[in-house]
Amino acid sequence: MDGKTLVLGGGLAGLAAAWALTQAGRSVQVLESADAVGGLARTLARDAGLDGSVASPNEIRAIRNAMGHGWTVVTPGVRPAGSEHHDQSRVATPRAAVEAGADYLVVGRPITGAPDPARAAEGILSEMRA
Repeated sequence: MDGKTLVLGGGLAGLAAAWALTQAGRSVQVLESADAVGGLARTLARDAGLDGSVASPNEIRAIRNAMGHGWTVVTPGVRPAGSEHHDQSRVATPRAAVEAGADYLVVGRPITGAPDPARAAEGILSEMRA
């Protein structure tokens, strides 16, 4: 990047980081558009030899669209319909995550905290197939 520090998105935090870097004498390029960030991330990920990523339910579609179906998407924050979100702020139902393009779902507490974990897991599988 010709000696520039690249700041990818980040909203106000990213802009604050860019400003701090310029104050320290660095040349900064900020990419805020989803297309620019997605294109650069796609190139960097492929060049690094990666074949998948972790994506919140909010980013599944964008990553799937950018990376294609050969890219593996692992999605945490999956909660059955009507269940508690706990500390997860970006959540989706199992069905919504699958429809958005997730390959693997990370479902913790709705299973481990259930009185009957096997039954809870079966319910999630049924919800995915619904």
